[in-house]
Amino acid sequence: MTRQLTAPPGRDRQSFLDFEIVTDLDTLSADIAILGIPFGDPYRMEEVTNDQSAAPAAVRRASVLALDRLDRWDFDFDGTLFDDQPIRAVDCGDVIADPRDMGAHYRHAEAAVRAIRRAGALPIV
Repeated sequence: MTRQLTAPPGRDRQSFLDFEIVTDLDTLSADIAILGIPFGDPYRMEEVTNDQSAAPAAVRRASVLALDRLDRWDFDFDGTLFDDQPIRAVDCGDVIADPRDMGAHYRHAEAAVRAIRRAGALPIV
């Protein structure tokens, strides 16, 4: 295995739409891969932790609201999510950051997306 690029979703371990959590991108087998990229390059050091860093966890928590609705109903298809096709979607967690090297976060994000694409999955960031 190459270096670990992602970690499971935040402290509550809530995945997007309750999808399986898969953080080993070297063995990824999925059609769709959810990926959180919680940090950006701040203008000032006090901006390192901001609302953006909480966004992946907030989106995952909000996705739970859809779980109670008609077996994950997709109103675009007027049917169930993925239109009853055998599509495997997983949550790959969040890209690991290094507070000592903000540029590493971007390199890890790019490497994670490339690994997801190599596996033949569609990354949703």
